[in-house]
Amino acid sequence: MNIFVTSTGEKTGKTIFGAGVAAVMQSLGYEMAVYKPVQTGCKYASDKQFSPDLNFVKKLDPNIKTYSSYNLKLNQVPAVAMENEHVKFTLESIIRDYSAAKQENDIMIVEGCGGIMTPITGRISNIEIAQHLKLPVVIVIDVKNDFVNKAMLTINAAEDAKLEVLGVVFNNYSPTDKKNKFHQEVKLVEQMIEHGVLGYIPNVNVTGEGIYPESLISEILQNIDLSRVFDMEIPKLSF
Repeated sequence: MNIFVTSTGEKTGKTIFGAGVAAVMQSLGYEMAVYKPVQTGCKYASDKQFSPDLNFVKKLDPNIKTYSSYNLKLNQVPAVAMENEHVKFTLESIIRDYSAAKQENDIMIVEGCGGIMTPITGRISNIEIAQHLKLPVVIVIDVKNDFVNKAMLTINAAEDAKLEVLGVVFNNYSPTDKKNKFHQEVKLVEQMIEHGVLGYIPNVNVTGEGIYPESLISEILQNIDLSRVFDMEIPKLSF
């Protein structure tokens, strides 16, 4: 099963979740791909433009295939970046690129840019991309100040759009850490939502100078219910 990963906003753990899950599944023998339809804040190296998020995936596991359709230099809302960089966006190009990549891989993880309602153009958001690709959605919730309100707004938006929500993942949180100041708020969200919790990602240091694939893969295996994410039985490996 291919999935669409969205969240409550920017820098909420979508890439850590998607890359970590892709690395685990790749290690299990699946041909994995991560597709970023739209990327803002692209960097340059050796006169070549690259996606920071997809670059992170490749550093984690170079065997994971990566794809993108729109790479924008400005680190702004996609709709604003496209207007300033004079880029014309079409949903048809996203559908075409996704369909072509899907034929080459067993499983694809599609990662939205920003939150679920982040505008790609004036009239199109990540919701429309997920709808047109006909993908079930995983919502990553970053546990920090005011996350309860953002989480419920995101979940309600997905439900109103008739998207299939597979469940939620809490980032920067471990259920065993009872001293976490947001522990009760997490439990409240769990009680309020109809969709199940797919797992948790504790505060894993993977964005510094070094990326430790074994550490992230181990955390994903221990804390994410991959069988529910992909709706199939998946054997666990020991790392």
